[in-house]
Amino acid sequence: MLDHSERRNSHIAVLLLILISAAALRIYHLGSNSLWEDEYFSVECSSGWGRTDMHLKPSQVVPDLISLRNARPVWSIWSSIARDENHPPLYFILLRFWREMFGDSAVALRSLSVVGSLLGIAFLYFVGEVAIGPGVALWACAMMAVAWPQIQEAQEARVYALVTADALLCLLALVRIRRFGVTGFRIVWLFTTALALPLMHYLSATTLLAMVVYAAIGLRGPTRRGVLGCFAAVFVAYAILWGPQLLGQRHIIATGTSWLIDTSKHPLLETMESLAGICVRFLVEPRIGKMAAVAGGVAALIVPPVLFRRIPQLLLWWLWLVFPIAAVLLIDLFFHRRSLGLVKYTLAAAPALYVMIGMLAVSRIWSGAWVRGAVASIPALAILCCLLCLPDVYTTDMPDWREFARFVRSASAPSQPIVFVGRDLQVDGFSALGLSYNLAGSGSPFIILDDYPTPRFFASLNGARQVCLIGGEDLSSIRLPAGAKMVHAEGFPLLGIAWKVTLPQVISQAN
Repeated sequence: MLDHSERRNSHIAVLLLILISAAALRIYHLGSNSLWEDEYFSVECSSGWGRTDMHLKPSQVVPDLISLRNARPVWSIWSSIARDENHPPLYFILLRFWREMFGDSAVALRSLSVVGSLLGIAFLYFVGEVAIGPGVALWACAMMAVAWPQIQEAQEARVYALVTADALLCLLALVRIRRFGVTGFRIVWLFTTALALPLMHYLSATTLLAMVVYAAIGLRGPTRRGVLGCFAAVFVAYAILWGPQLLGQRHIIATGTSWLIDTSKHPLLETMESLAGICVRFLVEPRIGKMAAVAGGVAALIVPPVLFRRIPQLLLWWLWLVFPIAAVLLIDLFFHRRSLGLVKYTLAAAPALYVMIGMLAVSRIWSGAWVRGAVASIPALAILCCLLCLPDVYTTDMPDWREFARFVRSASAPSQPIVFVGRDLQVDGFSALGLSYNLAGSGSPFIILDDYPTPRFFASLNGARQVCLIGGEDLSSIRLPAGAKMVHAEGFPLLGIAWKVTLPQVISQAN
């Protein structure tokens, strides 16, 4: 019979196998898909420019907002994010240091999220080991390793995988305090990780609230006072560090989430459907009918409270699951948004579901061998469903900026202008971001116009012989200078139409 140390070593060995498998799933295809809109914003913000792409002026030559060689100092990230971004700054600061170490390729940018996701799995094991036992913890880690949204967010240069990891690290401090008592090191650990959460993403404050409620209910005496005092100190420190900037961002947050406004005919019904299905979507995008997904989601939210008396450990995980979901639900209901339809906004709650599935499956409360066997199969079935859907994880409907950039490069000689014509300035500003990243080193200036270019504009290009015009519509009606001609055009869905224009050696400045 194995002694305690041998059993723990075997558990750690299984955890390492899970982590290796998770790493393989996250590294596979990591750089295959083009960066998408939000990832370009991450790079711009980590360069210290905030969202300068939203504030460009007509006829302005767009500065290099992407590359490290033109990046502003690290400390400028704090103020630029406060000025015109609707997120807190910590992730962008971390991404900046990561870029300085590993570079700006798609793989390098996304690898920070890969590391965060793998750390989250490891932290989940140690939380589960302390709180409920290694068996349940390993089942939960296996589900987190193959869950569709965990892999997807690990392959994006966005904050959500790191938020999940930090939330679990914070929870690990809390459960160790509950089991082993308060020490100075554990309080500092709890304080630091708790403060980092709302500095990475505002919605992560909901996981803090879940921990506060659990501490108030589940802890006693000096331990409860110490933990609640620590959370109070986190609130004070956050108010000092970021409170004024958060107040200044309140209008930006409203406008920055306007794309989430629900315009459907039956918004309440769709919100309730999203709520009912969110727990299933923590594992996989369901291929089964809506009713089956709804039944599974509702069971995950409603069944645990019924079992609190039999399985008291469920309380922590149910709170952890419900608070982030409830917060996003309230935002959707009161501000007419459809945030629940995007799993990333509640991703930090997903590990709680994985743990609860594992807990219910290994619990001895079920009577009857058939019932116990059926319930015990739930984690394996969940993992199997995720594995069956793995090919779909790596597909995307996002536009391919690299293909667009290749045509633009062929349509514009090095150092020759690339001109964005007659569209919304913010749309063109973003297009300049995407092309700037994918045309790194071309030396081509980017110019944004809010109307069609005139011969006078072409004459101002200082002898340019070849220009690439980019617009959202047919540009063939543009009045070109005498001797100029449009050579070739190609359209790219969701990105625009690019036109290659050759210019004569001398251009008259007459209108």
